[in-house]
Amino acid sequence: MNHATRFVTSLLVAAISISVYGPESASAASVKPQLHGLLYMGDIKFLWHPETVPDNSLDKIKLVPAGTIDGVVINVTWAQLQPTPSDFVTTPIDDALNEVRDFNSQHPQSPLGVKLRVWQTSAPDWAKNLDGASVTLVQVKNSEVRSKTVGRFWSAKYDLAWHRLQTQLADKYDSEALIREVTNTSCSSLTDEPFNVDGDQEAIQNMLRAGFTDDAYRNCLIKSANDYDGWHTTSIDFAIANYRRIGSGRQVADPEVVVQIIKAFRTALGGRAILSNHALADPRSLASRGLTPVMDEIKQFGPPIEFQTANPNAAWLQGGQLNWEETIGYGRSLGATAIEVWGCCRGSGFESMQPAKLQAWSAALKSNALR
Repeated sequence: MNHATRFVTSLLVAAISISVYGPESASAASVKPQLHGLLYMGDIKFLWHPETVPDNSLDKIKLVPAGTIDGVVINVTWAQLQPTPSDFVTTPIDDALNEVRDFNSQHPQSPLGVKLRVWQTSAPDWAKNLDGASVTLVQVKNSEVRSKTVGRFWSAKYDLAWHRLQTQLADKYDSEALIREVTNTSCSSLTDEPFNVDGDQEAIQNMLRAGFTDDAYRNCLIKSANDYDGWHTTSIDFAIANYRRIGSGRQVADPEVVVQIIKAFRTALGGRAILSNHALADPRSLASRGLTPVMDEIKQFGPPIEFQTANPNAAWLQGGQLNWEETIGYGRSLGATAIEVWGCCRGSGFESMQPAKLQAWSAALKSNALR
């Protein structure tokens, strides 16, 4: 089925996602420039160590020449911002922005732009207990089984609380020139990627017992752009991946829902709707993960497009390690104008690359923006 036909069949679904501001809420002249080139995705070890908080230092960026990395992701958790329902603590964001400002003052010819990523999955306890008790999921990291609790991310009360937080953030930071993009993490549970739902059998049963339904999850994703309707001049990026229903007790792929969600996102935000994926790798590795169709859809919908590379040492990669040259080249061939890179991984992060190579990749991505 081609895109034109699918658009007709999903038009009603897409229409319900349009926010009250719509894609024309901010003129093209007032929308802040989107990020281009290579972006440092930040340190996300906090995801596997919930007793810690994100580290937004620029130490990794300072290991390479200024101008090699073009932007940085500021990671912050919902729990940091709202430890209680009445709190609004933005110190983690403000401190990170000040460090970027200091860097930019020292490197005025190669300033960094910022993408703000608020992790909904790392929610405060009060939010995890909205509409019922928190739900236990199961995670496996390096063969180690761990559990974590999440809120009922598909429910109306949970979404309302999240929407209120985003409105507060937008009121304070939509006019902040440094923050050029914000990540859509609505409906997420395992990571910052909303499509990443737990496939563990115990976790699935826990969610179903808590009231999870495929329809509620699908509607959450389709309407997720509405959570960011307070942001008028800032672009929103959305990590697209395979959508899987779990209502039957097991994961079942449903590619048509992916198309519906993308259409709803683009309809709501227009040119501020950035399509992304957080597992960019070489084509053979992506094919082995069943991600090629998702990448093809992203390419067909067209810019703006950004990516994040896969973990450079992910076991599913061909050869067990990220092929940087093929990965960046493939991302550019898909239409990407920015790619987030890891700085980590036993000497396999971006800081281990030759500066000249990083600069060439940055220039190639920026050239896509000029097409």
